[in-house]
Amino acid sequence: MNSELDIDGCVLHRKNRGSRHDGSVAIYIKSSICHESCDSLNIDTNIEAYWLKVKSEIGKSFLVCAMYSPPSASQAYFDYILDNIEAACEVCCDLSYLKI
Repeated sequence: MNSELDIDGCVLHRKNRGSRHDGSVAIYIKSSICHESCDSLNIDTNIEAYWLKVKSEIGKSFLVCAMYSPPSASQAYFDYILDNIEAACEVCCDLSYLKI
């Protein structure tokens, strides 16, 4: 991992674009927050998405995702995204969506 991306007190999770070196999706999470990578959701190579499962202090788990859709995305790309979100619902039903 690149040290210039490190933030004190945070853990960086990222998914690079396969063989391309011009981007990735990433999530920073405070190191004291209980979390784990959702490997079963992060294996789809058709989309740029990275999922984390976060456990709150009261014991409830929820999913967080960083996702990128390029301006030139086709309908098939959005179908892959929908499939990935549906798979996430099977892992954990408490999903929130924030598009930035």
